[in-house]
Amino acid sequence: MAVREQLTKIVSFPAPPARRLLLMAPLSRSGHEQVDQLQATLGSRLGAENLWLPQGEQRHITVGFVELVDPSADPEEQGGQLKTVTAKIIPALGNVASRRLPLFSALTTIKPSLEAVIAQSPPTGNDVVPLRLQAQTAIGQFSDCALLTKPSVHTTFVRFQSALPFSEVEAAVSGLAGFREVTTGLVLAETLHHYCDFEPVAAFKTT
Repeated sequence: MAVREQLTKIVSFPAPPARRLLLMAPLSRSGHEQVDQLQATLGSRLGAENLWLPQGEQRHITVGFVELVDPSADPEEQGGQLKTVTAKIIPALGNVASRRLPLFSALTTIKPSLEAVIAQSPPTGNDVVPLRLQAQTAIGQFSDCALLTKPSVHTTFVRFQSALPFSEVEAAVSGLAGFREVTTGLVLAETLHHYCDFEPVAAFKTT
């Protein structure tokens, strides 16, 4: 029996399962230029009409998500919980940022999936955002009401508007190189209707 070819998933914008905060770092100008080049290359290899390409503030380095400990609460209760968590976390992150440590990211691995193509940092090593470890410690003070979940440190630069054979995507990203990034800021934002819809609630300079 022939194995069916896996197809990429067409981009959609589902509502998050619960209100949460996004901890992220803005891309530098150099980072945006690197992403422009990666998007242009994949557009030429896969067809730009098949791709959804984040632009502007949709591009960022994901550091982690601050999740409510009780996501089962109704929306009104979640709103109250989120205000409480935010009021606690902002001063703690401000203390971390005041140490003036640059946010390093070696976004050197290009990783395709059925949902997206990302540039991500390795899971261990000195290049993996030392600031995130401090942010984890800061937010860990409030483990009764919030948790910092830690996906790989990454930036998403391609999603899909067409169902493409995944083998073609893997071939298209073969040989692509990621980039090193140093950013001087950290942003805490509330996710709203979907993962590309967020509202900044606090910003910190880290250098």
